[in-house]
Amino acid sequence: MFGWFKKKDKVIDFGVYEIEDFLDESECAHLVNLIKKKKTPSAVASSTGSQYTAHRTSSTCYFDDGDKIIDQINNKISKELEIDQEFGEPLQGQYYQVGQEFKAHNDFFHADTYDQYCSESGNRTWTLMVYLNDVVKGGSTDFPSKGISIQPKRGKAVLWNNLHDDGRPDTSTLHAGTPIIEGEKYIITKWFRELPFTSDFNPNAVSNKVTKPEFSFGRTDITHFSQLKKFFKKGFLKLEVPPLYFNSIKEVYDEVKNSFVNEYEPGDKLGLGYHISSNQYKVATEISFFSEADQISLLTGIQEFVEDEVQSALRPTFCYGFRSYKNGSVFTLHRDRLQTHIISVTICIDQNVEKPWALNIKNHQGKMESVFLNPGEMCIYESARLEHGRLDRLKGEFYRTLFLHYVPID
Repeated sequence: MFGWFKKKDKVIDFGVYEIEDFLDESECAHLVNLIKKKKTPSAVASSTGSQYTAHRTSSTCYFDDGDKIIDQINNKISKELEIDQEFGEPLQGQYYQVGQEFKAHNDFFHADTYDQYCSESGNRTWTLMVYLNDVVKGGSTDFPSKGISIQPKRGKAVLWNNLHDDGRPDTSTLHAGTPIIEGEKYIITKWFRELPFTSDFNPNAVSNKVTKPEFSFGRTDITHFSQLKKFFKKGFLKLEVPPLYFNSIKEVYDEVKNSFVNEYEPGDKLGLGYHISSNQYKVATEISFFSEADQISLLTGIQEFVEDEVQSALRPTFCYGFRSYKNGSVFTLHRDRLQTHIISVTICIDQNVEKPWALNIKNHQGKMESVFLNPGEMCIYESARLEHGRLDRLKGEFYRTLFLHYVPID
């Protein structure tokens, strides 16, 4: 995919690459002059905003728009990485004098700051850094987990991906800008995001962060959805339900289809009623329960099929019953329970509708998708990671589904 990936002399270590003379002498000099004029103390990200700490003692420069050389450099970086500029954060300059450093850190955002900094644009993917001058002594860029140390050299670019291919943060990209012993250091840094970059900080953003384990049989090691891997390119997959398995579902359904009851209490504004509502009924959904033995049978009956699709071993967690949505129902966008609903399956069981009713899923690329399921069709989706719901009102008497939930073992 990337032209430089094929050039072995640029590979320092798996995942870290360098390009000699990425910028020429005049480009470096122009950037150094801008940084000298506009540098201010560097900060680090926190859940409450930027903070100034001893962890990072350099100075930072935010470049003005409209500089032709900056525009050319941004174009060069995007072309080299083959990533559209809309995914990039603004180019940033940094300055280090004797004794200054940036202690070991990752460029991706951790769970405690993800919501505030990544709610709109996703996490950081690629970092491309360029040294703008030679340093007399010190100032190397060290990757302790990889055992490599890169010496500053004017015009040299160093680049790496902060995420694994499956979207999880790559902790081996931990790196440090070591203290300057003699001389000074000027660099520029360009970060790219998973989605088009629109905003750097949103103090009000929240997600399904977990502060304590929910269920002992769930993934108690997961506290934020950004720690989850990506299983599908878009985050979901629509499929036909295996016929024999669907027949088993129908047998259970036929036994309980006349036993639907309200799924929540009228006036509920804190639980399920907060998310699901109808403009025709006080309670938008009904549920029909069945035996624990049938729950286990349905969870395990399709487990191997789902594992083949996600290419991961799974542990069943929940199967509640058959849900029946009433006329006028909508379901707000939400993410499912983080530690027990990582991989979910929704199966259309029965319907009496005037028009198809979509399951809306915001995919990994940030685009809202509409998935239409008829009886005998299913959708496997990353329900704890992706926002999903049903945004258009149901037109019809009922729409009935079965939900099955799993967690990956590894």
